Amino acid sequence: MNEKKRPVQQDDSLAAQLTRWRKLVAGVQRHLGVLAYTAEHNTQLEMLADEILHSASEQRVLTHRLRALVRERGEKVRQARELRNRLAAAVMGHYGPCSDNLREFGLKPRKRRRVVVAVRGWAGGRGPPGWRELR
Repeated sequence: MNEKKRPVQQDDSLAAQLTRWRKLVAGVQRHLGVLAYTAEHNTQLEMLADEILHSASEQRVLTHRLRALVRERGEKVRQARELRNRLAAAVMGHYGPCSDNLREFGLKPRKRRRVVVAVRGWAGGRGPPGWRELR
């Protein structure tokens, strides 16, 4: 059979790249006698690899700190909502749930319910005989 072999994919993760770069730096270091003209590039690559490694570890620390901050913020938001609900309930309890005074506190008053009550009897000359509506 004539099967084509696919080329092996290189791992392009940062860790794999750093490993390859460090291996190259170490190999060039061993052969600096023959490759003396590459000493400057070799030193620069070694320094950059170290800086990248340092940046990656700093990123891990900052990511951990970010997760902790997000968790703390979520807890504080939950506590703030709970306190807001308590304060709103207290203000509504004082002024009533339908009062227009609630707008002063940034609360929306509830719509007033209209209760229609049917009562037998004349309504002072209004409506059909025997029924009237009270509001």
